[in-house]
Amino acid sequence: CTPALAPPTGEGMWYGSSNTSETVVGFVLDTGVFYFLYTLPYSNVIGGVVQGNSTASNGVFTSANSKDFSFAGFGVYPASIAGTYVPRLTLDGVISTTLGTASFALEYQQVYEQPASLATAAGTYAGTASTSVGTQSVVVAIAASGAIAGSGNGCTFSGAAVPHGSGNVFAVTIKFNGGVCIFGPYTLTGGGSFAAATEKVSAVGATARAASD
Repeated sequence: CTPALAPPTGEGMWYGSSNTSETVVGFVLDTGVFYFLYTLPYSNVIGGVVQGNSTASNGVFTSANSKDFSFAGFGVYPASIAGTYVPRLTLDGVISTTLGTASFALEYQQVYEQPASLATAAGTYAGTASTSVGTQSVVVAIAASGAIAGSGNGCTFSGAAVPHGSGNVFAVTIKFNGGVCIFGPYTLTGGGSFAAATEKVSAVGATARAASD
């Protein structure tokens, strides 16, 4: 079955590119919170994520309190977004940070309207954890119950994923166990998605400390 979506807003999963040749993919939740991952120019390597709270009304999409977590620039930078949208069709705009300004053009992804399924996402995945202070290889196991357990380079972590709202996205919480973990003993909260076609899991978020810096 297809879940009913909220009234016409910028909510949804979006995919496109920037005028600086970066691929952009992300989602806007029913709460207005958004996460946009972007690659390095002319590459499929993730270069960072822009996260914040948005306001969407009458075709105007804005965010004044965003943060750009740059994996290439190794820092967290204030950001703002001004754009326009057509519900469940297009989302275009300009993002401005202390690193510069870029425009983006995104298209709505119908996969957002499929129910989020923990049973489908369950499995063990190997990949890379990227942050504004560095990267490391990780292995993550997701159970059908939503329980998360992972490790990488001596760092261990655990957490949970639960379906969020009406869209094909999960609310994710991960607690790091200190020691050599890049995030120390902090807890990360954010969102995640599972792409059945490629069998890839993506999760993005911020610690309370990073969000308040």
